[in-house]
Amino acid sequence: MNEITNILDDYKLNRLFKGLSSLTKKSKRVGRGSGSGCGKTSGRGHKGQKAREGVSSGKLGILGQSFLKKLPKRGFKTPLKTMKIIDIINIKDLSYFFYKNKINSDGFILDKEFFIKFSFMRKYSHGIKILSNISDKIDLPNHLIFKFGYFSKNSHAKIIENNCIIEKD
Repeated sequence: MNEITNILDDYKLNRLFKGLSSLTKKSKRVGRGSGSGCGKTSGRGHKGQKAREGVSSGKLGILGQSFLKKLPKRGFKTPLKTMKIIDIINIKDLSYFFYKNKINSDGFILDKEFFIKFSFMRKYSHGIKILSNISDKIDLPNHLIFKFGYFSKNSHAKIIENNCIIEKD
């Protein structure tokens, strides 16, 4: 009985394999008589430019002209070098960072190096913007000194509420 089940296991659909020749599809032989299904005009139809010898259809399918040149130009793209990249952070995340790391020192300075070191912003960014929701309840250590960044109205108000200082260079 076990021998029969072993033989049947070999003939399951997911195990059938003809060999490597079944993996590669043979190319269609055109122009080999009307019985082949692709004889006479060899699948090119009658007359016309595409039926002639030596005609290529262009790079992207339109004769002689690329597809992208046919489309209308739309919009304007600013080069990355002239664009200002500003990272965004929620003041709630900043509050959680100080709570998690138990930093309660007075006069702690938050400058560009601080934000980059603790992965609040990327090295190539031009700045950081600190945002806040009205409903966010935050608890920042007293007397933090913000020397870098942009602030929304709500975050600016919450920073001042927590006895922190904003100094702009």
